[in-house]
Amino acid sequence: MRVPRGESGQATVFIVLFLGILMCALLALAVDVGNLFRQKRMAQAAADAAALAAVEEVASGNTIGSGAVVNAANVAATANGFNTSAQTNPAVVTLTSLASGNYPSTATTPPANWVQANVQMPVKTLFLGSFHSGFSTMTVSATAVAAGGVPSHTCTCLTGTSGTDLNMSGAATLNMKSCGLTANSSSPNAITMAGSTSICGSSVQAVSPNWDNSTNITGTSAICPAASIKQSAGACSAPSIVTPVLPSGLTCNPDPIAANGGYTLGPNALYPGQSYGGNWMLPVFNEVKSHYPANTPIPNDIVSNGNVCYTSLNLAAAGSVTFATGYTYFIQGAFNAGSGNAISQNSAQGYGGSPGVQFVFLAGSGTTITFNGASSTVLTAPLASDGNPGVLFYIPNGAAVDVTAGANPNFYGIMYAPSSNILMDGGTTTNMDMDIVANTLTMGGSAALNNYATVLINGNSGGGGVGVPVLVQ
Repeated sequence: MRVPRGESGQATVFIVLFLGILMCALLALAVDVGNLFRQKRMAQAAADAAALAAVEEVASGNTIGSGAVVNAANVAATANGFNTSAQTNPAVVTLTSLASGNYPSTATTPPANWVQANVQMPVKTLFLGSFHSGFSTMTVSATAVAAGGVPSHTCTCLTGTSGTDLNMSGAATLNMKSCGLTANSSSPNAITMAGSTSICGSSVQAVSPNWDNSTNITGTSAICPAASIKQSAGACSAPSIVTPVLPSGLTCNPDPIAANGGYTLGPNALYPGQSYGGNWMLPVFNEVKSHYPANTPIPNDIVSNGNVCYTSLNLAAAGSVTFATGYTYFIQGAFNAGSGNAISQNSAQGYGGSPGVQFVFLAGSGTTITFNGASSTVLTAPLASDGNPGVLFYIPNGAAVDVTAGANPNFYGIMYAPSSNILMDGGTTTNMDMDIVANTLTMGGSAALNNYATVLINGNSGGGGVGVPVLVQ
């Protein structure tokens, strides 16, 4: 059969046209899908902002459906690109209490101070509507849940009512996880930061109505953006703690470790008057001298019902010191954790089956409690009924506390020193799973205090109000 002239190549034209239309369709799909993904991300940001804004109002006493709460959520959504008052295709913000979700396991019903925000808005497509009228607009939406009224717990409570409660210089850092600081001073200089210091935490608060963080923070020092900053805060308060009292009739032992502390090694020309320098377990039970005369027993410490007392305690001359758990150690005079030695507690159960150690310092102002360059220190308080560490250090009478010269202690429990001035300086890194109650805190050099507070000071928010809202879902 003979093919008519002029018809060859028609199939090629149809294929080219088909491919062109297909490519245009794919391009349109890519453009619109990309725009919808972008709008979806914006919707999530708007929902997050709306939930946080709404929960702040709820935590201040407004109900979820009130005008103040709805307006705050709408303003936040609009600021994030989802205009709730647009004349065409306005965004819609819906606020509800939480029906279900990952709320605290202690709650049997969703907490009233949790707010769920849903943001949705019709988005006009660029090309998809030309293929089907149902695709001319597509609705994007996102949901977020925020918790309000989360107390900005004070885990660093500085009780001084005048002058500077917190003075930071050099490159010192204060890092408080899920908790904050309250300074009870009424001074405009209640908290000062110079050099390249930093504070991170949920809140930084001062009782002073005219403390101005902008004028009291100099150099490159800074408070982390996540921390809420508050003037005219309510004062923090010390826990309701009954300080242990030295049992009547308990004899206080002389310091067994310090040089010339009553346990000399002589007479011997090689070791005249030298103190015992080995590895100590306190209280002393069946210790022996490590040098001539060999195997000479050291008198046992006097103990009574899990209590032991020392007239003073200087650990510097020891190679290492291990405190037996289950004891309360009363110290009448100065305490020095020494330099270059290891200080710890044994892992065994102590007196009465209760682990942990406690230290009660009986001396007043003018006495210093020093952790000075010890190679390592790990001390844990007995556990309270809630499973958290209780009080590790009772310092009720104003003795100064120095953590300096490269000491790197790990403390677990409350440091209760409401009338003491605490100094941290000289390259010290202090890890504290504890609350701190002190008169003042001075930090210098490259000292770092990492406070992870599992114990809260009477649940005290330091008058910081409702605290910082957080996204939870």
